[in-house]
Amino acid sequence: MDSLNTEPVRLLAIRFGEELRHHRREAGLHQQELADRIAYHRSYLSQVERGRQVPAEQFAMLCDRALEARGALMGMFRELAAEREARRREVAAERWRERLHGSSEVPAGAIAVPESALIQVAGTSPASSDTSMERRPFVRMAGTFAGAAMLEALGVDLLNLLRAMQGSRVSRSMLDETELAVLRFHQLYKELPPTELFPHVQQYQQAVTGLLAESQTIEIRRRLCSVAGHLAGLRAWLTFDLGDPTAAHVWYEAALKPAVEAEDEALAGWLLGGRSLIPSYSGDHAAALELVRQGQSHGSRSANVAVQAWLAALEARAHAGLGDAAAFRQAQDLANNALDGSQPDERRHGMDYRHNRLDVTYYEGTSLVTLRQHGAAQPVLDAALAAQERGHLKARSIVQLAMATTHAQQREVDQACTVASQALDLPADQRIGPITQRAQDLLRELEPWRGRPAVEELRERVVAS
Repeated sequence: MDSLNTEPVRLLAIRFGEELRHHRREAGLHQQELADRIAYHRSYLSQVERGRQVPAEQFAMLCDRALEARGALMGMFRELAAEREARRREVAAERWRERLHGSSEVPAGAIAVPESALIQVAGTSPASSDTSMERRPFVRMAGTFAGAAMLEALGVDLLNLLRAMQGSRVSRSMLDETELAVLRFHQLYKELPPTELFPHVQQYQQAVTGLLAESQTIEIRRRLCSVAGHLAGLRAWLTFDLGDPTAAHVWYEAALKPAVEAEDEALAGWLLGGRSLIPSYSGDHAAALELVRQGQSHGSRSANVAVQAWLAALEARAHAGLGDAAAFRQAQDLANNALDGSQPDERRHGMDYRHNRLDVTYYEGTSLVTLRQHGAAQPVLDAALAAQERGHLKARSIVQLAMATTHAQQREVDQACTVASQALDLPADQRIGPITQRAQDLLRELEPWRGRPAVEELRERVVAS
């Protein structure tokens, strides 16, 4: 449990888990059966039932409906969410007070947070990157304040800003601030558990939708549409990470509509690239390739080099999944050759940056593992791990699982299990669906050594998670 989960939150999470287990058993369902019905991973359900995971609202709602709990689960969830939110506000305010008043100097490029922003936590913020905006100085947001406290205080400011925008003339400066904030969400995604980020993105999206419902000038509406597309895309990615690929597809489709209206080709390319990861993880690489190509059709019409290079890396990944090593290498070379032209302000979630330029070793390394080119994959995966900051627990876990797979491919069974165990040594709320998928893929690779103590210990850990 993270630092926001005080004893009252912990006890409420345990009570919710017990109530969920009671309703599931009363319905005569095993965990896997319920997980299949609500399109969540069984490991996530297991963590919630044991009180080790604070559930997402969507998860609680789906369980309530599937188990015909008549609002009992949702009532307990609201009580749990209210207690956790109260604690989150206290922690965010305290952290910012210490940060702002404990030092006489403010870091260069930092955002000043007014005292009023320390009072409550809520949120709404947005981002745009159409062709005319792709070179805006978004990078000045990078690296100022990281972590949940930044997200909390930033959210308060932006919610107040968006409320002020409603019913009044929306100014360019107001939109500049919201665009900067959504870039920050892209950057924070890797650091925060999806359950922590999801409610903020949801609230911001609702606020921006309200602004779009009002009469706006063509320019303002275009930029708001771009903001809405970014938020819906982040929500789609979060939904997939939380184990609901069906809903993720729906949100990606919803995100594309405002992106197209905004004529934001880079955003549309990013959305389709992110969407391609859903069939990629399920093994439908042909469908993934088709989505990537649609993304490339948009991305090629933008000035965003990072999106173009990233989509080339995703194309290479799809070719690797299809077993076409030659096509993989051709697409990967295109991606690698474009990296020098990428800019920090082009960064979106799913893209790694190192030394202020795009880094696609994450995708190249995992693609080489798929092609079973373990010798070539290992140094690339080493570079991919180096590109991940210490706080990027989810991405680091996936890279380590890929590295473990290279050891399995070389019949280095004990080493594969050791590396995989290290990869799974992360908080439960950071263990997203793609991590579970990678771990299960590794177990299939280790199937010839079933019964070996190290393999069985790893299997038990994967099943328990």
